[in-house]
Formats: sequence, structure tokens, C-alpha cells
Amino acid sequence: MQTARVSGIYVVISDMDRAQRFYEKALGLVTKFRDRSSWCQFDTGSVTFSLSSPEEAGSTQSVMVVFKAGQLATVREQVEDAGGTFLALRDMGAHGTVVTFADPDGNEFQVLISSGR
Repeated sequence: MQTARVSGIYVVISDMDRAQRFYEKALGLVTKFRDRSSWCQFDTGSVTFSLSSPEEAGSTQSVMVVFKAGQLATVREQVEDAGGTFLALRDMGAHGTVVTFADPDGNEFQVLISSGR
């Protein structure tokens, strides 16, 4: 059996302009492609992260996206300045710290901060 690889992840949002600005400002993502108010894809390396309108989405099933970032204080400030909400923080020791946020649509996402230990 061939091993499957993750190609991309998307979240369903209600306002494409607001969501695009949020992820660009909060996490510094760079827009790779945008199809009007239906779809917005960011350049995040080998796995794509995208925003979808409800009409474009396959379903409304839940997903948790985990981003990697540098400093906790900087990431939290950027996310909150962009209109996101801090929800929780979990110290995982040598594995780093996971911080949970919500975007303006209430979609939760996490940011992994490396421990540097």
C-alpha cells in the first residue's frame, strides 16, 4: 500500500477579505492564489493552507491546523492585533509550547513554539 501524504488543509470562513487579512497579519502568511470570494490559498511550504467559502467547501467537518512559529509573545500580539483570540496554552516540556487561538470566524488553530531546549 502506498503511503498517503497531506496535500492541503482548508478552513471554512464567512468573510474572505477579513480572513485573508487576518492570516497575513497574524501569522505572516503569503497569499499564493485567490479566486474571488470562493478560495484563498497561502504559500506554507509543502502542505497548502487555504480559506474556503461555505459554497466551495465539501462539508463543515472540524479540523485543527497547527502552525510553527518563533516567540510566544510576538505570535500572541500579532494574532490579537489581527482580531484573533487567545484561548489556551499548554507547555509540553522538551516538545515546546502549543498555543490555541481562534480566528475572527471562531475557527480554532494552534501555534507550536519550539522550546529550544
